[in-house]
Amino acid sequence: MGIPAQRLNRSVSDETEVYGCPIDGGDQYALLLFNRNENWKNITAPYNLIGINGNATVWDMYEQKSLGVFEGEINVAVEPHGVAALRLSNFSSSYTFYGYDMIEENEQGFLSIKS
Repeated sequence: MGIPAQRLNRSVSDETEVYGCPIDGGDQYALLLFNRNENWKNITAPYNLIGINGNATVWDMYEQKSLGVFEGEINVAVEPHGVAALRLSNFSSSYTFYGYDMIEENEQGFLSIKS
């Protein structure tokens, strides 16, 4: 079972949303940039929003091509009512990502990392 994406940012005025989640055991990160506007929008996702430090290699999952290495943030033009589906890799992270198979629930209902 994978980890569901979470909404990381929403701009009511621009009608854009950013969703993301760790994939491949945390070695990669999936990022979805939604444009709900009638016009093209440049959508930015700062790395501190998702816990990434420095640079990340970005792959466009729809176009099946590399977008290159981005530093500090990702900024992508998204067509009207469109979405950009991106995969980030080769980054250092300030967080440890855990999959559901590594988390357990105790009798009180609290979650913890399996030993």
